Amino acid sequence: MNMKKFINTIVAIFIALAAQAQLVEPIKWKGEVIGDSVRLTATIEEGWHLNIIDLGEGLYMDEYEGTFTETVAKADTVSVRYNACDDKMCTAPETWEFVSNSDSGLASNSDSGLSSNSETI
Repeated sequence: MNMKKFINTIVAIFIALAAQAQLVEPIKWKGEVIGDSVRLTATIEEGWHLNIIDLGEGLYMDEYEGTFTETVAKADTVSVRYNACDDKMCTAPETWEFVSNSDSGLASNSDSGLSSNSETI
């Protein structure tokens, strides 16, 4: 009987740890080609702020809340290096890429929550 209690305790601990290790994705990116430019939009969950580390044109180091929108020159690939923070934690820096495919004229989103995400157009 003691072994059964021990196993149940171990299982309960693993379940509790798994629940705490949920992936946090407070920033959702979208890119849109507008003529010779690309409009990048980040939607930021309430209670979080976005830290832009690099937008391909140099370091930014600014904080944004709500929605961040920036228009940049159109390129084959536009990269944004960023992280997000709330009052308890910060996410690890991530890179989101917008890839321009001039042959299709279509856009698709890819935001897997991994450290490198991309959208192809």
